[in-house]
Amino acid sequence: MLCLYCKNEKLDESVCPHCGLEEKQAFLKAAGLYEAEGKWELAADYYGRFLALEPGDFDVARKRALLSSTMARSWRDPHWFKEAEGQLTHALEDHWDWQEGHQTRVDLFYCFGKLDSLLKEYETIKEKDPARAEVCGKAIQWIQLVQRFKDEKPKTSGNPKTEDESALLWKSFRPLLLGLAVTLVITLVLPSSVTSETGAITDKFSFMTQLVTGIGILGLAFFGIWRYLQGRKAVNPPAKKTKSLDGIPPDQF
Repeated sequence: MLCLYCKNEKLDESVCPHCGLEEKQAFLKAAGLYEAEGKWELAADYYGRFLALEPGDFDVARKRALLSSTMARSWRDPHWFKEAEGQLTHALEDHWDWQEGHQTRVDLFYCFGKLDSLLKEYETIKEKDPARAEVCGKAIQWIQLVQRFKDEKPKTSGNPKTEDESALLWKSFRPLLLGLAVTLVITLVLPSSVTSETGAITDKFSFMTQLVTGIGILGLAFFGIWRYLQGRKAVNPPAKKTKSLDGIPPDQF
């Protein structure tokens, strides 16, 4: 048979002679490795196999519950919602003061539009179990905060995107417009002034003037395009893989 961690052959389920890990240790090491590589489903499976051998290990149960919640929220998958909710509830049964677990439940239910049912659950527990009332009160405040954040929509006049786009275009190509204006002035004024002093403008001087002007205008055009693209990136950053309310300061929980 193969060792689950190092993938080398061993005779039985005892310690692997190559990596020195027992079977349950190999499950845990492999789970951590898969999670780091982004292979979340495999990691969750291996955490589960470890817990089948060590059901009382809260640290591993916590890791699996948080990972399942991440998958549920990232993929909007009802299956993983059920898995994460079951694992979080189980982990909280004997560790009710685990605040990260309660916060993760709120994020999970918010993602699936089920905050109302979670609020009722905490209100019921608060009434029936005085020992858990304080934590339930904090969870209720957190849910109410998230609901208020969800319901309050910023009031804006006009179309912000259109306004931002116009401002960005003006800011990016303003040097080009100024350069064109200066070129127009030079074209109209310089020939007359030179003519009045020398009587004629040489072909060589005229060619050099046009060449420098053209290069300058072209450079300003490329500069404007570069500033516009940089501005678009700043206004519309790349979308993140996951969406949650984890960015709200945890000290409000």
